[in-house]
Amino acid sequence: HHSVLEVTFASPLTFNRSLAMEWLPAGQRIEHYRVEAWDGKGWKVVAEGHAIGHKKIDVFPTVTSNRVRLNILCSAGEARIREFQLFRVP
Repeated sequence: HHSVLEVTFASPLTFNRSLAMEWLPAGQRIEHYRVEAWDGKGWKVVAEGHAIGHKKIDVFPTVTSNRVRLNILCSAGEARIREFQLFRVP
């Protein structure tokens, strides 16, 4: 299974962390994902992982973008995202 959760902001946001959580009553399903930011010409991979589960925090170099997506490349069933956050830590 493949799916995408895309967010567009009214103005660019600067961030260097993402937090994702799966809805676990149905079981852990996500097997491979990427966090991607739009650079004005295309999608740039800022983080990549193989499981989200209860909570996954990815750390990456600071990015500024007004479009971000959680790209679920492979899952064992329908991906159920409980929460997706972006934030900046000094």
